[in-house]
Amino acid sequence: MTNCVPVCLHSHNVRSLRLLPNGRALLSGSADTSIGIWEVSADGSDLRLLKELRGHTNRVRCIRVNPEGSGFYSGSSDMTIRCWHIK
Repeated sequence: MTNCVPVCLHSHNVRSLRLLPNGRALLSGSADTSIGIWEVSADGSDLRLLKELRGHTNRVRCIRVNPEGSGFYSGSSDMTIRCWHIK
């Protein structure tokens, strides 16, 4: 195993991580209410932030990706479920 390089986006705990089916993007959901979309390098050793999503008003507790990898759902302590489409 190699050493991991920390990447920064979230200002609070990361509560959920999901890899897209193609293995090239990672989603992170945080207690700071944001969701990050990260590009995963070909060898899996590095991440680059592609986009930050906001919409929840309380912590993101879970993320589930649809089987095609074209979208995902996030659940939050704000008592909402949001549907997101990935372009």
